[in-house]
Amino acid sequence: MSGKHAVWLVTLPVVVAGWLAAHIVAYMLAEPDAGARAGRLAESGHGYSEHLPLAGLGLLAAVVVGGALRALAAATGQRSRPPSPRLFALLPPVAFVVQEHLERLVHDGALPLATALEPAFLLGLLLQLPFALLARVVAGLLLQTVERLGRALLAPPRTRATVMAPSPPALDLCLPLLSRLAAGSSERGPPAFVATGP
Repeated sequence: MSGKHAVWLVTLPVVVAGWLAAHIVAYMLAEPDAGARAGRLAESGHGYSEHLPLAGLGLLAAVVVGGALRALAAATGQRSRPPSPRLFALLPPVAFVVQEHLERLVHDGALPLATALEPAFLLGLLLQLPFALLARVVAGLLLQTVERLGRALLAPPRTRATVMAPSPPALDLCLPLLSRLAAGSSERGPPAFVATGP
């Protein structure tokens, strides 16, 4: 699988998780009472919602596999571009609309057009954009993190070699003399004169 496919394997589950989260939050806001909400969800074809934790684990597994593959691709120097922002802007609202109508079609055997006028539907549609923006940020951070990890963990280790340049021989001979001169003593030189006053 190429690095491009790995990017999609990370991004698409995050987008799906965002649109499902907006869907859930919309119904929670439209019907705050848990008992009434459960009844309303059952009536509108949302009986599958009890399986959402299992679906969440599947999405998480896809992100982990995609992240590992993307890290390996980054370690080999493959570059990839993140998906277009249009994916985040268009897919969640379209998927939400299709999902809501399919739920009713499967449950009732009919496609009620009044679905689009329900408060939970309108609220869910409205929430798709902020959740899509959040999904884009999360997907971008995940991709950056796994790419950095891939480059850091699988790159060859850097060796730090200390190279000591040999000192010139003339400097080796002068160092003892310079250290004695610096200390104020010398082997030869004019006698020290002490100035005496008149």
